[in-house]
Amino acid sequence: MAAVDATKIVLSPPINNCIIPPSELNAEGGNDNTTIGGVRKINGLNMVQVTGQLLNISDATKLAMQALFDFTKAPAPGVTKLWAYFFTTDGKVIFKKSTLNALGIEIYNLYVTDPGSEGYNKDNICNFGFEMLGGWSDGIEILTLTDFKAMTIQNPT
Repeated sequence: MAAVDATKIVLSPPINNCIIPPSELNAEGGNDNTTIGGVRKINGLNMVQVTGQLLNISDATKLAMQALFDFTKAPAPGVTKLWAYFFTTDGKVIFKKSTLNALGIEIYNLYVTDPGSEGYNKDNICNFGFEMLGGWSDGIEILTLTDFKAMTIQNPT
């Protein structure tokens, strides 16, 4: 849906088997004579590789989801045009809030694959994924919505 100011809200199909792994350390050196005294240099946290599956999506939905990739390619480090709000099946929304307004969680390099050979059977499975910055959960908020059913998107309040 396009808003008046040309921003967009896109509701993805439900993501199955979604896995958000823990952040991993980004470091260099350490006991290899590349750093002073062999002490590792800590650079921060690596990008988090989120994976999941989209089940039984139409070709039109797959193409629409793949089109979001252009919004998630970072033109510069730390810059994206897509933020996500995660809706859980038990009526919660997971998001990040700034001091100015509510912002979602920054999403990078979103992809949707073609189905494998199982895609020509009863169920089609397209792998799905994206990246989030290390530290993505800093300042995260979880809000329980009332009268909201994520699976049917009825009566959000």
